[in-house]
Amino acid sequence: MWREKRKFLCVHYTLGNYLVKLTVTDELGAKNTYSENVFIFNPEVEDPGELGDSTLLGIDSDGDGVRDDVQRWINFESKDNIALKSVLRKYAQNWQSLYANLENSDQLTDLLTKRSQIQVCLDGVVNDQNIYDHLVEIMEYINTYTEIRNQAWDTIKVNQSGNTFSIKSSDQVEKLKACKEI
Repeated sequence: MWREKRKFLCVHYTLGNYLVKLTVTDELGAKNTYSENVFIFNPEVEDPGELGDSTLLGIDSDGDGVRDDVQRWINFESKDNIALKSVLRKYAQNWQSLYANLENSDQLTDLLTKRSQIQVCLDGVVNDQNIYDHLVEIMEYINTYTEIRNQAWDTIKVNQSGNTFSIKSSDQVEKLKACKEI
């Protein structure tokens, strides 16, 4: 007869990385252990669920200019890196401002210029091309994955198609200087 014994320990952890181990012992005494690193993070806001996807601007329950679903991703992605969290929040606020100003082409131009500066700053903060590419790709995805947001992004790209917003620098110090300008 199969009997299952469970022992649960409820512990409140502080934010950070933890090595979690599970050891299983069978009825003959044989053991096997599985280990995995787990990061405990504070999402700060509740998951907005489907309601967060139903409008262009989504849900920003704390009024900080960052959609709740994006804020949760930023908090997970940045873990305990304050500089990364700060620049990702500015990047997310820029996306929200773009969508809020769809009808104002002058404002869109300014916001897209600022976005280029934010991206240079992000590049300087992470200082790793693969990580930078990943963060930019995910940020674009989470800001365009619904039909309404994808259409808005297409509208912005069409309306600003003649403008160039790229700011490039290969110097780490110069990249980090861009952080002061955002």
